[in-house]
Amino acid sequence: MRHPRQRWLRHTARSGQRARARTDGHSWGTEPASVLMNASVWRELWRTVGSRPAETGGILLGPRGKSVITEYYFDAQSNCSAATYSPDHGTINGLFAERWTPRGLELKGAVHSHPSHCPRLSREDLEYVARILGVNPRLDRFFAPVILAGRFWMRPFLVHREGLRVDEVVLRIRDDD
Repeated sequence: MRHPRQRWLRHTARSGQRARARTDGHSWGTEPASVLMNASVWRELWRTVGSRPAETGGILLGPRGKSVITEYYFDAQSNCSAATYSPDHGTINGLFAERWTPRGLELKGAVHSHPSHCPRLSREDLEYVARILGVNPRLDRFFAPVILAGRFWMRPFLVHREGLRVDEVVLRIRDDD
């Protein structure tokens, strides 16, 4: 079996996006913005959200002050239907207070899946991101990838606080430290 990063790079290259295997933290000048994610997080996304029906998800975390996603929490207790993913805020807020904040982790984004015919963030998704940005003044941007159920095709979106601008970005997978 191939490493998930190889699948993504192969898949990305087929979809017409530029895929580069560079993981040393340097930019490519005119390349689009990118998000850096640990390989273990990628594998967990593939194992959880990527293998379930649409409208499941979780949150993405990383060290405070750094632009890397190092941890993922699958929201198994979420309230989901065929058309909506509603996070279990009580459990997630408790984990922030008890576990993640004391370890120096902060929210970097949220991931959820859509049916394969809905490859973009919905109006409701953007309203949710706006609420999160509204209560987290330290966040200037929010990683909000959409996974298309049944195919594990990820559309990596970055939502910027200013104007709620949405950019599709390059997802770079790195080996865990």
